[in-house]
Amino acid sequence: MKRRSVKLCALVLAVLFLLTACGATDSASPPVQISGFESPEAAVVTYLEGLRDSDFDRMVGAFSLETHVEHFDLEAFLEHLRIYQLHFAPLPEVNEFTRAMNIELRRSMIVGQIRGQHLALNHPERHEFVQGSTSFHNVMLEEDGVSDFIREFGEIFRAPAFHTLEIQGLLPLEWTAQEQDVLERYAEVMARTAATHGADQMVSRIVVFTISGDYYVLFLDLAAYAGRWYIHALGGLSASLRNVPGDMHGIMVIRPDASDSFYDEIREFLIREW
Repeated sequence: MKRRSVKLCALVLAVLFLLTACGATDSASPPVQISGFESPEAAVVTYLEGLRDSDFDRMVGAFSLETHVEHFDLEAFLEHLRIYQLHFAPLPEVNEFTRAMNIELRRSMIVGQIRGQHLALNHPERHEFVQGSTSFHNVMLEEDGVSDFIREFGEIFRAPAFHTLEIQGLLPLEWTAQEQDVLERYAEVMARTAATHGADQMVSRIVVFTISGDYYVLFLDLAAYAGRWYIHALGGLSASLRNVPGDMHGIMVIRPDASDSFYDEIREFLIREW
């Protein structure tokens, strides 16, 4: 029954992606209205559709923005963390000015996630998933090396060919952790996070997609407000269950020579189901 359910979800996701592809517009089209989606899968499709078409507005439009700010419970957030970080936490919403700044803070955090994920997809050396591997978060430049750095850094963003992106299907949460106590803890944390952010519900989705034939896994957390779904974060709690590095922003590469049993299971699942 579980396999049939996962297979059905994968089919629905693929059909949604095909339908949106048929009606896709160029990147000059107006941004997607931030009104939410009927299902978590629809939000995921919109995001990947934007990635495929290099449509930045569509990608941002899949996230909760104004809705997130309107429902965020700052008191519950601080009661849990017991620390206030100005660069991360919103301001108390006392007037339209602080609300506007909170919206811009949320947008900047979304843009940061997309920017980081874009680099993760383009930077081949990060595909090794080795802690301490080459990173562009902090780069010391020689006095005569600025031009070379800009040129080499720019070359990274010329690949891969995002227009070839195709969704392969969904993986169940059990593919990240099968231990019952871990899954129960996951559910508790998701429920608490939903309450802090004023969401009716929060779930994770794990999507397998290809770019130029290479396989990737995307982890996302999604939130529902008044029956409408939005992407809450790239990566999120489901990614942490598989120890995906934070600077990959939910992206994992399925390497053909990987020895990790998780990769083997994913490959077998894809072969069996598709």
